[in-house]
Amino acid sequence: MKPRELIIYDNDRVETGNLSGQFFSSQDCGQYKATAVSSMLSRYAEYYATIAISDRFTSSSQATDIMICGFDNMEARRLFYTSWKTRVNHLPEESRKFCLFIDGRLAAEE
Repeated sequence: MKPRELIIYDNDRVETGNLSGQFFSSQDCGQYKATAVSSMLSRYAEYYATIAISDRFTSSSQATDIMICGFDNMEARRLFYTSWKTRVNHLPEESRKFCLFIDGRLAAEE
């Protein structure tokens, strides 16, 4: 599976504390996480269609048909889901079956 593009939002920077629990290297320290993930994808997967946005996802951010959520707070999740749902509800009904929302963070430790 190779999506047309992957848009990554994250306004955090990689810190040494992220190295043990997240897939970053010490060379990523200080970079925005969105930029580091985008670089990692191009190095390991030869996937170049990424857009790294080193900012928060807001109500004016672009929603897409397929969205994967990994936020660590409920308010950010709610905004992300609401943006997706609004987009999907404006699509023709036959197009909605191609839309998907995944929240990969809920119960991640279980």
